Amino acid sequence: MKTGSLKAGIKSLAGSLLYHARFFDLVLKRIGSTRYLVLMYHRILPASEQGRLHQEGMYVTTDTFERHLEFLKRHFRLGSVQDLVGVENPAPERQRPLCILTFDDGWSDFYDYAYPLLQRHEVPALVFLPTDYIGTGRRFWSESLRRLFEGAVTAGRQAELVAMVKRRFPGLPLGEDVAAVLEALTVHLKSCSAEETASLLRSLEGVAVPATPPPDFLTWEQVHEMRASGLVSFGSHSCSHRMLTSLGAGEVRSELSDSRDQLRAHGVVGDEVAFCFPNGNYDDTGVALLSEEGYACAFTTRYGWNPVTADRYRLNRVGLHQDVARSDGLLVYRLLYPLIMRR
Repeated sequence: MKTGSLKAGIKSLAGSLLYHARFFDLVLKRIGSTRYLVLMYHRILPASEQGRLHQEGMYVTTDTFERHLEFLKRHFRLGSVQDLVGVENPAPERQRPLCILTFDDGWSDFYDYAYPLLQRHEVPALVFLPTDYIGTGRRFWSESLRRLFEGAVTAGRQAELVAMVKRRFPGLPLGEDVAAVLEALTVHLKSCSAEETASLLRSLEGVAVPATPPPDFLTWEQVHEMRASGLVSFGSHSCSHRMLTSLGAGEVRSELSDSRDQLRAHGVVGDEVAFCFPNGNYDDTGVALLSEEGYACAFTTRYGWNPVTADRYRLNRVGLHQDVARSDGLLVYRLLYPLIMRR
């Protein structure tokens, strides 16, 4: 058994034992309304997509997501970002904790797979949109890279592709497993310039050019439809999805103001707009500019629950994806861990 599978099995068993021993319920009862939980999802995909080199940290399957919804409905008050208003004055502790579901990036599969399940279970959600990508055929560089790797595997040229990456980045500790190479390369490229990343993608196109897929991101028509349902609300994920900590203050301000203005121009947000930091990267400059630009709150990728007194521009979330939350036991472990460790 692989080390990762063994660890997941131990966590799942521990979570199941804690759940069936009623420890999970006792913790939630003790918390009451003094803390709230914000969940972070990215993509919701059918199980048939699992063999297509998607990063496990980027998706849950439709079956897993529906089990999450059923579980969350039993144990939490499922609300929206509007429920954060007045959260500093919590209700009696016997009330179940508030839980808000958030989705990063505005992937088209949210409309195809997540939205119907949210409707079926009547659960609200907040989706963060990188406005320069919505309603366009543009693609994140990470998704372009994945599709090139997938194309190479389909063409039987994965060994050639891996060899090319190793020559390009001799200092990276890369093995032969194509999925592991893709994961390591994706992490490394986050610290590289846009020019270096674009150059690599062009060179890899010589090995495999993937077929033209459907659009990666939501259309504005889909956004309008979901907002009209009253179940899905939207926030800003910047314009370009660049990490704000890599930009100057003027560029950061433009990312914040322009994305907010685009959302308002399309009529999908009101006066109070929520923000989500691309890649979770933030600093004091970005936080100050968010306040100056009138944003209501901002969400990070920092792992943890939020006390009701939390800084509204540095809100924690608990990320859920297939490798850490594919069973009820793993889900319980994932939700309890930051409480036990006081995060």
